[in-house]
Amino acid sequence: MEIAVEKIFIAGSISIKKLDESVTRRIDKMMNQGYEIILGDADGIDKAVQNYLNIQGYNKVTVYHSGTTIRNNLGNWPTKSVATKYRFGTRDFFTAKDLALANDADIGVMLWDKKSTGTLKNIIELIKQKKKVTVFLQQEKKFQRVYNIDEFLLITQKMSELSLKNADKKINIFQSIELMKNKEVQPSFL
Repeated sequence: MEIAVEKIFIAGSISIKKLDESVTRRIDKMMNQGYEIILGDADGIDKAVQNYLNIQGYNKVTVYHSGTTIRNNLGNWPTKSVATKYRFGTRDFFTAKDLALANDADIGVMLWDKKSTGTLKNIIELIKQKKKVTVFLQQEKKFQRVYNIDEFLLITQKMSELSLKNADKKINIFQSIELMKNKEVQPSFL
């Protein structure tokens, strides 16, 4: 059963400041089909995508932010403030916004540098919710679908050993993988 796509969550590595031409072509298709684009307020990809959408004059955009202060809203689009109990500036503070984006999205498009743990966390959250994700691998300049745990494992194999260790330290990636594997093998009637 296919889900009607209305909202697309775009996010990615804060280290990526410029959009590849293949990414802008993908965003152009989203705009031409009239999808609502939801994204965060961070520097890096959030700001680069906001800049592109603003230049294109696209208005079906909502910018999410944690707490009461928004960092970037280049197109003066509607915003969604996500309440959080965590202290400003902490990983958990900003993760609240990312979880809300994953919850509200129908699908995700993630732009990844093969290191960013925040981007990995977004991919994991979308997969856990059985939502399709397309990941743009920045160094390879190609899109790869990540619809399930096996496809997620394929992209983690592209990480350096150091990046993988860092991801486990920051977001417990190995535990997340095991939990997703166990969930996939459970019969739906249990």
